[in-house]
Amino acid sequence: RPMVDLAETPDGNVLLAASTDRTVSIFDLRISSPSSSTGIMMHPATPSCIATAESGKHQVVTGSYDGIMRLWDLRSTKGAVTSFRAWDRMKVLAVDWVGDVVAIGGEGGMEVWRITGGS
Repeated sequence: RPMVDLAETPDGNVLLAASTDRTVSIFDLRISSPSSSTGIMMHPATPSCIATAESGKHQVVTGSYDGIMRLWDLRSTKGAVTSFRAWDRMKVLAVDWVGDVVAIGGEGGMEVWRITGGS
């Protein structure tokens, strides 16, 4: 299946892969054969980009073709912790996360959001 973005957690233990099948696969790099995923984050639209929290915590943000950003906790990936719409009917194509600031780029331009709280 085609992958559209990859991200590694700051500790180097986990690789995340966004795919055109509307999933983000989680690969544990600590196991000897990380060829099969250890978890999946389902999306209603193709996830186009991934960024991990640099703090080393278990938080990940994904952007997708439906214009929605989703905040995830890797310890429980049954659903996003929260989500927010960046733009209506415009794709999110890039995301970066530094400190408590998330920058979002896509068909609607660019936005900068502050993410606070949580653990």
